[in-house]
Amino acid sequence: MIKTVWWAAVEVAELGKPLEFAPLSAFLVNTLETLGLRVEDQRPASVWLSSLAEVLRAVPHELREHVTPKEPLRSLAEKDALGLPVTWLRLGSAGELSSAVALNLERPIDLGDFAEWLLGELLLDHRMAL
Repeated sequence: MIKTVWWAAVEVAELGKPLEFAPLSAFLVNTLETLGLRVEDQRPASVWLSSLAEVLRAVPHELREHVTPKEPLRSLAEKDALGLPVTWLRLGSAGELSSAVALNLERPIDLGDFAEWLLGELLLDHRMAL
């Protein structure tokens, strides 16, 4: 399920770089619903992020460009990943995620909100790299 969310968010972020976040996130969540995912399902953010970490580790070498953050976000997040848990995972950083990003990751979040979070960090990466 998270694999589908990841690749859908990657695609929307790449195609929607110049567009506003709100319609892109609505499109992403609607697409996930159309694919049969239950976007209202809630789990702690740590559960979604743990699943995402597994997906990112399994990405084949030829697609790694979609995982590794671009400059300047990469350098920024290597020094301080505050509020950027997806980027922190994309870096493959070692250490405790919740302390690195200073977020309460045990707070429940629904799949739709998690997808929007992914999209937001991916768009940030694309837009900072321009």
